[in-house]
Amino acid sequence: MVLFWLYNHGHHAVSLVGGATARVGDPSGRLTSRERTQTSVQEANFQALYKEVGRVWKNAAKYGERHGYEPKPNWKKTLLDNADWLLKLNVVSFLQMLGSGMRVGTMLGRDTYVSPLR
Repeated sequence: MVLFWLYNHGHHAVSLVGGATARVGDPSGRLTSRERTQTSVQEANFQALYKEVGRVWKNAAKYGERHGYEPKPNWKKTLLDNADWLLKLNVVSFLQMLGSGMRVGTMLGRDTYVSPLR
């Protein structure tokens, strides 16, 4: 909602959908590894989410118009996929970009269980 209000007040609003993040998965709060999802399922899920965020923006525009917010030419909104830039990175580039802000000891100290069957 904050994003829509910022947009309605002339700010550049950016919605970010995680196409690359969906390929990696999020193991937070789990004691075991998540089952690998087929690439076709990941892509279908991403496309559905991307389409849904687009619908939300359309509904927000209708809501704004009903409440007197007429779109102005300088209003700008963008819907991005993080896969557009994350899939272009290789491991070395990724580590160079994030390495200075991450502590390896902290990452290694995390208690994570990975199934030996993988």
